[in-house]
Amino acid sequence: MKPDRSSTKAAKLQSQQRISREEIDERLIMHEIDVFAKTHPNMVTIVEDSEWPVLPQSKHSLNTVNPIRKIADAMAVQPNPEKSLLKLHLGDPSISGKFPPPRVAVEAMKEAVESHMWDGYGPAVGAVAAREAVAQRYTHPEAPVTADDVVLASGCSHALQMAIEAVAGPGDNILVPHPGFPLYSTLCRPHGIEVR
Repeated sequence: MKPDRSSTKAAKLQSQQRISREEIDERLIMHEIDVFAKTHPNMVTIVEDSEWPVLPQSKHSLNTVNPIRKIADAMAVQPNPEKSLLKLHLGDPSISGKFPPPRVAVEAMKEAVESHMWDGYGPAVGAVAAREAVAQRYTHPEAPVTADDVVLASGCSHALQMAIEAVAGPGDNILVPHPGFPLYSTLCRPHGIEVR
């Protein structure tokens, strides 16, 4: 088996000079970028006064726009200095610090970490025990649900992304409420899915 070129190069660099592993990693990254820039000249722009080549934005990223940002970024509203502000714009209760998780949730998390049952990656669709609990909660005699029917997501945005990508593709369209949640458009547009 041939040795990995980057690890061989790293060992050589370290033996020649007394430099840290971080410096070696940085030099190797810069070397790889330099090689990429030379072999793909049309894909890389060198910005003056910058050590790093700049790759052009992908078509996908250029089409990933959240329409609510246009409104929020243009607003210049000053908060009332006599009132405290309770921010509700993000679905993240940790931002304000006023809504800590319940003690029972903290203890359950602590137990899970200390059990070492979850030290690596779990199933992409979610842990079986969690999917079974969701299925048990929502099953109905006329509409039975099993763990195999449940897919867990990393929040609402991820669930919407998976749902949209599962049912639509480039050239398709999706009907959404108007006015509605701007994330629908953000998730559809990069995939060439029209929002109506």
